[in-house]
Amino acid sequence: MPTVVCSTKESISQIINNNIEMDTCVSTLFTKYSTKELQNGGLCENIKEMLQSNNKIKRKKGVELIHSYLQLNKNNKSNILLFNLSLELLLLTGDKKSEEIRLLSEKVSLLLFKSLPIAIMPVFINNFIIGGKKPGLRPLARWQTKVTSLKILSIASELAPVEIERMMSTLVPIISKLMWDVKKHVKIQAAETLEDVCDAIGNIDLEPFIPRLIFEGLASVFFCTITVGLFASSVALCSASALFLASISALASLIRAVNALTI
Repeated sequence: MPTVVCSTKESISQIINNNIEMDTCVSTLFTKYSTKELQNGGLCENIKEMLQSNNKIKRKKGVELIHSYLQLNKNNKSNILLFNLSLELLLLTGDKKSEEIRLLSEKVSLLLFKSLPIAIMPVFINNFIIGGKKPGLRPLARWQTKVTSLKILSIASELAPVEIERMMSTLVPIISKLMWDVKKHVKIQAAETLEDVCDAIGNIDLEPFIPRLIFEGLASVFFCTITVGLFASSVALCSASALFLASISALASLIRAVNALTI
C-alpha cells in the first residue's frame, strides 16, 4: 500500500487541530518547519480561522496558540509572522461571551506588540489602533478593546519614543477625547496613556498640534462646560489670549498633561 505524504499545509493544519498541549504543538511546528514554511503553509490562516470562530473553545485555543508561539520564540523578526493576526486578537479583548478570552486576549495582544521590531510599531498603531478596518480606538469599539489599545500606546511610548513623537499631533486629540468616554475604565486609562505619551517626548514645538488638542480633543465636552479664564500663560500652551471652554476638571487634566510636555 503506497504511503500517503501530506503537504506542508495539511501537516501544519493537522498539528494545530490535534488535541495536544499548546507548547507541544508550537514546539513541534518549530522543530519541523522554518518560519518561511510556516508562513507559506498557512499557519496564520489556520489561527485566524480559530480566532474568528463562533466556537468559544476554538477562539480560546487560537489565542493560546499565539501565546505559546510568542513564549517559545524569542526572535522578534519571525514574530512578524503573527502581525496579520493582530486585529482579530485585539477584537477578542472585547469578546462578548467569555471573560477568560477577553483577559487572555489582552495579555497576548500586549505581548505580541512588545515582541515586534520598533520599526513596525507605528504600522501596527496606524493599522489596528487608530486606523484600518476596525481600529481599537474607534467610537463603537468595546470598552475593553479601547483600554487594551490605550495600553499598547503606553507601551509604544516607552519602547518607541521617537516614533511616538512623530505621531504626536495625531495621537493627542484621539486620546484626549477618550478622557470623556462613558466608561470609567477608559477614562482612567486614557489619562494615564496621555501622560505616558507626553513623557515619551522631549522639548518639541507644541504649536502644530495645540489647536487640534484644544478644538478636537475637547470637542466632546464643549456643550456641557463653562467658559474659564486665560490659562495659556501659566501652562505654556499658546498665547496669553487663549480661551478654553472646559469644565474645571477637564482643564485640570489638560494642564497636567501639558505640564508633562513642558518639563
